[in-house]
Amino acid sequence: ADSIGISGPELKARGSGSVDWEESIIRLENVRLEIPGTELAVNANLAIDREADIEGQLAWTGLAWPLRGEAASWFSREGRVQISGTVDDWNATGRADVQPAGYPGGQLTFDATGDLGGMVVNEMEATALGGTLQGAGAFSWENGGAFEVEISLEELATAPVVPAYPA
Repeated sequence: ADSIGISGPELKARGSGSVDWEESIIRLENVRLEIPGTELAVNANLAIDREADIEGQLAWTGLAWPLRGEAASWFSREGRVQISGTVDDWNATGRADVQPAGYPGGQLTFDATGDLGGMVVNEMEATALGGTLQGAGAFSWENGGAFEVEISLEELATAPVVPAYPA
């Protein structure tokens, strides 16, 4: 009853939703998605109007990648993304705790915009390994996943991660 099967991992969902016909808004409130066999839980609060404008928030706990199978190579204990716009003109801002397997964790924040063709990360900052990584870039959903990234590192202790590039 509260299990959804899709191609990929099995998901379990629970929550509530409502349709405000007068305001022409569909609301998903306190929807929780879980993938059995993992610690991942995603909570969503979204509103979609008749022009397909989307406003909402996604928050997660216990994210590990890959989700199943091989050993996880990175983790996010918790994170949150605020989204707004439409499918072809959206904005997302967020923050997350991130940790590569076997290394100390850090904090990631970002601001991105996108459309049906790709996304632009306008601003991204991560604090980890005793320093800061800042960057921006673009990624295309088309053209074979072409991307362009600009990154600057400040006082980042890279030796534990990339021994050939000590800092």
